[in-house]
Amino acid sequence: STNLDVMGRSVALVGIAELFDKTWFMGFILALRHGPFTVFLGSFTALFLHCFLAAALGLAFAQVLSKVVLGFLTAGLFFCFALMYAKDWYDADPDSDIIAAGKEECAEIDVTEVGLYTGDASPRKKLESSVGVVNWSVLGKSFIGVFIAEWGDRTQIAMIGQHASQPLIPVFLGSVVAFLLLTLS
Repeated sequence: STNLDVMGRSVALVGIAELFDKTWFMGFILALRHGPFTVFLGSFTALFLHCFLAAALGLAFAQVLSKVVLGFLTAGLFFCFALMYAKDWYDADPDSDIIAAGKEECAEIDVTEVGLYTGDASPRKKLESSVGVVNWSVLGKSFIGVFIAEWGDRTQIAMIGQHASQPLIPVFLGSVVAFLLLTLS
């Protein structure tokens, strides 16, 4: 397959896995409280760093393990994820609201513990953040919140598997594009 095919698969994998994930809701809620520009910068920077870490770990695994072993491990990993997603689908209430469920999942993260909520969501701060002035405190808080929320996430593990078994640059670029699109939404 071509590099463009690999990149497309990476965009699809990360995009589908992260759609309506707790990270998306956290960014959404923070953007409503503090303005979208600064929260976007903090969130996307954290996700970009996760792409870089996944690429580094995937490259390390590719150096240590043979292609055959990597292929089986990657297939096994994606099979496990398919089972986990099938279980989530099976356990899901057909009448449930995915938006409400995402808000509940995001609420499970104690934003005061990580320092995400300062209680200051004044209209002036929202205006400053939305027009491009960077509030460094909010930027740091959104970066830390997203970075912690994504650590060990299914998507991160799947990206490591992809980086280990497929061409590094197209997988990296596809992951970054998917995170960029999701963070912009």
